[in-house]
Amino acid sequence: MATAGTPPAPMPPAPAPMPPAPVSGRLLFRDSGFMPILEGDEITLGPGQLALVGTGRYADPADDLGIQPGIRIPREIAPLAAAFTSAAGGPNAITAAIMPPETGDLRIVLQQRDLEGMIVRSVAPRGVTMGKFFVIAATQGGKALPIEMRYDKLVWSGMSWGVGEIRHGDLTPGRRVHIRLSSADPDASGWKYPPSIHSAKIRPSTSEGS
Repeated sequence: MATAGTPPAPMPPAPAPMPPAPVSGRLLFRDSGFMPILEGDEITLGPGQLALVGTGRYADPADDLGIQPGIRIPREIAPLAAAFTSAAGGPNAITAAIMPPETGDLRIVLQQRDLEGMIVRSVAPRGVTMGKFFVIAATQGGKALPIEMRYDKLVWSGMSWGVGEIRHGDLTPGRRVHIRLSSADPDASGWKYPPSIHSAKIRPSTSEGS
């Protein structure tokens, strides 16, 4: 068996440590939404998707583990241009204003890196969830927009990124969306926060039950 996963923003082919052809593999488990493409020793996944592949005697329908309905992976995703600048309220905050996408949800990815571009992991104080440590906030017309953040949990090992999604139905067409990203790490002065914003189309099929 081999487990494969991708970062939350791009959607490249992700090589999985599987035996080479002609040994065939079977997709045993995946997050709902984007349908992974399994070809030889490579599997193409959606952004932030997890999948399990079985080969040999594990490539059997009896070993299927099904689909995770609680995680919906975009079927289509495209970057949106945004110019971030320093924001008031601390050295580790940035802000940008963008026009909402005509179609699809708005996916916002916050990453934390040092001056050399290496990923930096932060650990929140005891009892503080990561959603209150890595803060993703957005307003439109002076009103706060609801943001779905699955990373807002107590994570003992810490994190280096956060992802928030604003549903298309919560956006008003033609009005700018103001986005503010921040980190509460006291040692993060001078670190980089290369954000990325995407238009993500999620169309769960009824057969997935999601």
